[in-house]
Amino acid sequence: MGKYLYLRFELSSLDAVADPLVRLLSHPHVRLVGFAGVESRKVGEWLLAGRGFEPFVSEHFKGVRSPASKVVSVAPTDAYIARWADWIKAKAVPSLALLLGESLDEVAQATVLSAEAIDAPTVRQIATWLWSNPGAFGDFYLTIPFFSLAGGGPSVCHDAFRFVVDCADPKFTIYIPFVILRVGSRPFEPEILNISIFSQSWIWLRGNGAPKHIGTAEADANLDTLVSIATGLFRDTKYPYTATLYCDSTRFVSEQDRILSQLSSKGIAVSAGNW
Repeated sequence: MGKYLYLRFELSSLDAVADPLVRLLSHPHVRLVGFAGVESRKVGEWLLAGRGFEPFVSEHFKGVRSPASKVVSVAPTDAYIARWADWIKAKAVPSLALLLGESLDEVAQATVLSAEAIDAPTVRQIATWLWSNPGAFGDFYLTIPFFSLAGGGPSVCHDAFRFVVDCADPKFTIYIPFVILRVGSRPFEPEILNISIFSQSWIWLRGNGAPKHIGTAEADANLDTLVSIATGLFRDTKYPYTATLYCDSTRFVSEQDRILSQLSSKGIAVSAGNW
């Protein structure tokens, strides 16, 4: 998976997964805009909802074992999702730079996604599908406020979706989501579902680990957003969970204690993990 941080919550019931995700819908600044998931071991069934799911499809569709994938849409009348369903079944998924509703903020070097948030019934349908298909997994896609020093001073890019990765070849641009929620079970533990906050971005980091356009105040504001996703899901929850923070790369590891401290201060019981 490359350089990342990965905050994993392990849960043991359908409601323990659905209810926290529904709670997150009321977050004042973070929006759940889409989902894509796949059950790849048996029938190769896919589930799509909302917008912003295209990166998941592009990453995983070649690995589905079944030659005739079944694609289920939470909103079956959605013409855009229907088009993607046809592409998945034909194993001819296009490679897109910017997605439907996505635009590039060249100053912030981030994309903005204009899309409606998915609703509570959709979230519960997704959770039920994951619970009913042991071994299935998927990603919820989010937009966040992104704080930076882009343009020479403090600024915030609302509804930020993906960050721009510099490439050696200027003809190519890589866009990676700032943060996703990875949900699913492992084949050998079908009774346990995981909700994981996953990021390959360094905008949460201070000092030498931070991107050049992120100051200390901006790093702290961005980390507050990341932590607020965890608290939006699980603070004061009635469901038991086990939370573990994994960090890959020296940049993330060097700030692991800061991240753990911030989570703990907000009421999230979490330990450091090792792969």
